[in-house]
Amino acid sequence: MQLFYWESEIMKYFDVELLDALTGRVGIKNISGMQLSGFQGKWELTVDDRICGGGRFLPGDLAPDAGREILLSVEIPPVYPGEKIGLTVFFYNRENVGCGRFYFDLPPVMYKAFPKDKNEYITAIRPDISSAMISSGKLSAVITSGGMRELRYRGTLLTASAPRLSLWQYGCDKCEKIKALELDRIRISADRFTSDECAVECHALALPRRMDLDELEFTQRFVPLSNGAIRYETEFIVPESFAGLPRIGVEFSLVPELTGVYRFPAAGAMEFAAFTGADGNGLLIAAAGYPVIMTVLPGDEYTLLEHPEIVPDGKLHVAIDCRNAGIAPVGAGRYRMMLIFAPLTAAEDPALKARMLRMG
Repeated sequence: MQLFYWESEIMKYFDVELLDALTGRVGIKNISGMQLSGFQGKWELTVDDRICGGGRFLPGDLAPDAGREILLSVEIPPVYPGEKIGLTVFFYNRENVGCGRFYFDLPPVMYKAFPKDKNEYITAIRPDISSAMISSGKLSAVITSGGMRELRYRGTLLTASAPRLSLWQYGCDKCEKIKALELDRIRISADRFTSDECAVECHALALPRRMDLDELEFTQRFVPLSNGAIRYETEFIVPESFAGLPRIGVEFSLVPELTGVYRFPAAGAMEFAAFTGADGNGLLIAAAGYPVIMTVLPGDEYTLLEHPEIVPDGKLHVAIDCRNAGIAPVGAGRYRMMLIFAPLTAAEDPALKARMLRMG
């Protein structure tokens, strides 16, 4: 895949084609219609957005429509299954102002084996009539009919509020669906709570103020895993009367101590995110299946600029959507989303641990 990014008002001068993905041989062409000279180039090799190689090159003088092949001597390192390798080619003019960059996905050459986890964590579910406690190693959660009330690691609280159904968002107040259903005041009614030796499940209905409309069904399922993590499965059944929702997902907040945020990718659909405190310990959230859409407040500066009415309270507010109107229409139908919650210590690499969790 090739992507071109504008980086200034300078016109587009070059076209770049990846000729050999394993060695980094590229073909560049002058498409400006004039003689080009004095440009510089550089390249970067990234693995999961981490720079692991790079260099510089001189495109040389190029007549209009002339081209040249350049060997960038890219050495693709061994990677873990699921890691993404990218090659970015940059161009600069005499004033060292970027005129553009091209990005290419590269194939893996060799896979590394995940480090073997010597621990096989003990999992347990301790049910009660209206609540249950589940645990995988030192990670534990209290589940009630309304969902996960708290998440702790070694007794330390990680979440400040429980994941709850999220159907609307700030900035969409003019949405006709919000006006019709009054989504900011919608009532969530829990109607089923079950648990067995494998999982805890709770089911709820979203009831609009206009009771002649259908109900939206929201199911949450919590499964303790033997790798010290908890899988969180959600299912949303959206009736036709709810079609056109701004978003469909969950939102919750973290304890004030967790202020550091690292997401991969940094923009767009998310595969995993790490939230850490000053000591480097914290919470890792990975998408167990398809990537999800994450918004973080107040840590997300763009969202804060767009919505200054949101007052930071010292906690990170996390919204995770399996679909929203900005990505694709939220129509009637069945939607599923799976996340993995795991503790993160300062000694662990969040990307490596997330890959291990995602690969099972």
